Amino acid sequence: MQNRKIIYSLLVALVLVSSSCEKILNPEPTDLISKEQYYNNEAELQIALTGVYDKLSSLDIYGSNQSFWLTFGTDESTSRLSLTNEPIAEYSYDPANPRLTNFWQALYEGIERANLLLANIKKPAMDDTRRGYIEGEALFLRAYYYFLLVSSFGDVPLKLTPTSSIVNTDIPRTPSKVVYEQIIADMTKAEALVQDVVKYDLAGSADGGLMYAGRVTKSAVQGILARVCLTMAGYPVRDVSKYQLAYEWALKVKSSGRHRLNPDYSDVFIRLASDRYDTQESIWEVEFYGNNTGGYNEGGQALGSLIGILNNVTTNNTIGYSAAYVRVSKNLYDAYAVKNGILIDTRRTWNCPNFTYSDGVKVTQTNVWVFPAGKFRREYEVVFPKDKNFSPINFPVLRYSDVLLMIAEAENEMTNGEFTSVATEAVEEVRRRAYTDPSEATLKPAEVANKEAFAETIRNERFKELCFEGLRKPDLIRWGMFYDTMKEFASYSDRNGGTSIGAIPAKNLAQRHWLLPIPSREMSLNKALVQNVGW
Repeated sequence: MQNRKIIYSLLVALVLVSSSCEKILNPEPTDLISKEQYYNNEAELQIALTGVYDKLSSLDIYGSNQSFWLTFGTDESTSRLSLTNEPIAEYSYDPANPRLTNFWQALYEGIERANLLLANIKKPAMDDTRRGYIEGEALFLRAYYYFLLVSSFGDVPLKLTPTSSIVNTDIPRTPSKVVYEQIIADMTKAEALVQDVVKYDLAGSADGGLMYAGRVTKSAVQGILARVCLTMAGYPVRDVSKYQLAYEWALKVKSSGRHRLNPDYSDVFIRLASDRYDTQESIWEVEFYGNNTGGYNEGGQALGSLIGILNNVTTNNTIGYSAAYVRVSKNLYDAYAVKNGILIDTRRTWNCPNFTYSDGVKVTQTNVWVFPAGKFRREYEVVFPKDKNFSPINFPVLRYSDVLLMIAEAENEMTNGEFTSVATEAVEEVRRRAYTDPSEATLKPAEVANKEAFAETIRNERFKELCFEGLRKPDLIRWGMFYDTMKEFASYSDRNGGTSIGAIPAKNLAQRHWLLPIPSREMSLNKALVQNVGW
């Protein structure tokens, strides 16, 4: 659990590679080093790898889109304000929506950067083990970008070599199952190459002493492979054979002995905000840093600013400004266990706080529907002065609690309900951390009565544990429950005092929203593309 400092040693490299990789797609570059002159040594490969990572933290991916705008509209939350100026959050958008276009382009730009690096990975003379680290991370990142694409858009063009010409750019969509198989193949190869842990010293040496969650490790690859396989096993691909693989990959993370739950749930998120790693629980994070002053800073908009505790700062910046677009839903609040009128699940206190701020002064709220989503809190940021709209809070892509719940889900599905103590213990481990009385974490007979009962138990646990981390929407989709759950939520909101704007996404949702549409710009540039049904 070390201070997060290594990112600053990579800033210059990041700026260099960000500009060169974006422009390298131009067939007639005039102001950058060509690929023939580059990739000549390990340092240049590392700089190129930094460029592959860099797209993750752009506003177009985890800076705001994947962390909020494209994943917001579910039953775990409602909106504080009307988002008609951001129709993609209210399911009232069309294929020309700029956030949609930018998301697609950023993902393919990350893929292009990875393809360029992989095409030149053998070029320099260097230690083959260290070369393998770089190759493994690049393979994984390319696959992860494709995972975000295929799980969002369905069939997408699969391109595994760098762009070399602007001629013959019409590339048809590759069937989703083929894309997933390529993702699994690349990630499996990457798992054998990447490091068990990544350590750095303050100068950036790969053999230093700081544990570092911003780089891909073996556990990160294994855990994301489990997620990929669960997604492929669910809707719409429904390759149920992948439940077995999901179980095996998730179990590898647990069996490694490198991970455990932080005993304090709230501390997981305090550490994300205060630049301290906990690689035992937070296995892989997207890095954000700085306060957008001084040149090389890259903050995100979602965590703390869009998903945070309301604070309309005018004079006091200690707490940090938050527009707090996200409010908790009453059904999320009510999901946390209460016994004899006393709350026994501490996660509710952190995730669903009953207060907001007015110019830094705490204001108690009594209506659950106006409680803010409190998971990501700017008051714990350590960089001053705090920027109004951008936050250095890291995004938790993969946490150990998610891995434990994937173990339980995969075993329940692959054994058709004949799950073992491995599955039940995984769920109970997550609960024991949350409950004030650990004995209450024991699963009740009704919760494990059969396959469907246990599946519902796991779904509820994911709802409470992983809320506001961008996973509820993809979970509902792969379970085949997205449309029905959202329509029931709209009705629930009306019956239980929800605000007039809170359930707008649920009410606007249509069957076509299972997948995002192919952006209009891409349809006009690539004549081989065919639009998704309903768009």
